[in-house]
Amino acid sequence: MKKKILVLFLAATLGVTSLVGCAKSDVTLNNQQSTGIENSENNDGVVAEKSVEAIRKAVVDAYGDKYLATMSLSKEEINERFGLTDDMYKDAVADIPAMSTHVDTFVAVEAKEGKVNEVFDALTEYRDMLINDTMMYPMNELKTQSSEVYKYDDYVFFIMLGGYDDSLEEDSELLAYYEDQNDIAKNIIDDMLNTK
Repeated sequence: MKKKILVLFLAATLGVTSLVGCAKSDVTLNNQQSTGIENSENNDGVVAEKSVEAIRKAVVDAYGDKYLATMSLSKEEINERFGLTDDMYKDAVADIPAMSTHVDTFVAVEAKEGKVNEVFDALTEYRDMLINDTMMYPMNELKTQSSEVYKYDDYVFFIMLGGYDDSLEEDSELLAYYEDQNDIAKNIIDDMLNTK
C-alpha cells in the first residue's frame, strides 16, 4: 500500500514538474516582474554590469544546459526560503530547480550597508540546514556538501551548481568535481565585480 502511494505521489510530482518546465519562460518573466526588487538599470533599460541580475545572467550563460536551477523565486519566496529580510539587501535574485530530484541553487544578494554579515550568516544557516537534511536523495549529498556561501564586498552568493559526472566513483573525486563546478560561478562573480 505504501509503495502504491509513493508511486502515485512520484507520478503526480513528475506530471506537475513537466508542466512547470514547459512554462518556465513565462514563470520567470512573471516572477521577475512581481519581485518588487529593483534591478540596477541605466537609462536605456540595460541591466548594469554589477547588478545581481547581470551576474545571474552571466552565470546561467556559463553553465548552459548544466544550469538546473531553472525556477526563479519572488522576493517573498527568497525571504522565506533563505531567512532574509527586506532591510538586509538592496537587491536579490534566486534560482532553484523545478524538479525535486535536483538541488542546484543560485542566490545572489547585494547587501545594504552594514548588513553583509547578516546576509552571509542567513545563507550559511540555510546551507547548514541542507547539509543536515536526512530526507535528501543520496545522489545529492556530496553536491550539497560542496555548496558554498561566497562573499565579495557587499555581495553574498549561495552557489550549488553544475553538472553531474557519472564516471567518478570516489567521494573525494566527486566533491572535488562539484567544487570545480561551483568555481565556474565564483570566477564569473570575481570577474564582474572586480571591474571598476
